[in-house]
Amino acid sequence: MTCIFLCFYNVSCKKDDRTKAVAQRVMEYLRKTDVYAKTIIFCVDTEHAERMRQAISNEAMDLVAENYKYVMRITGEDTPFLA
Repeated sequence: MTCIFLCFYNVSCKKDDRTKAVAQRVMEYLRKTDVYAKTIIFCVDTEHAERMRQAISNEAMDLVAENYKYVMRITGEDTPFLA
């Protein structure tokens, strides 16, 4: 099973509050279904992706303790494009 989530900024919410709420909902869903399902969360930019990675890590401390690669940020800026 693959899960895909889209994250958009809501200008009426603080960024950190919104990111934490999304992370909580994602982990709530994964704990009810399959915490090891491949999951993609589309973020607004690289900074947002890092905040989301940290928020998911905070919500899944038990899983991150088992495997530090449980949550990974993968963006176009993280890996050079192959020619």
